[in-house]
Amino acid sequence: SLDFSYSYIDFEYTELRYTQVDISSTTPYTPENKWSTGIQYKLDLGKYGSLIPRFDVSWQDKIFTSVDNADEAAIDSYYLANGRFKRELH
Repeated sequence: SLDFSYSYIDFEYTELRYTQVDISSTTPYTPENKWSTGIQYKLDLGKYGSLIPRFDVSWQDKIFTSVDNADEAAIDSYYLANGRFKRELH
């Protein structure tokens, strides 16, 4: 099986009152783009059951951890990968 997901957030402030935050800033911890995909396959091992290897990878855009989008409060975009082997007995 194969799966895939994607999200896109087109955020913008429309009005800010009583704050020093720039209207072009984005909300903290909100990546504009993010995706993930995974694949797995079931291998029949006869009387030994089956083996199911799976691999997943995801990616997300740069985010900020503060409302003012300060460079020192940024987390760069990154990938994350995971893998597993699962054995099923009949």
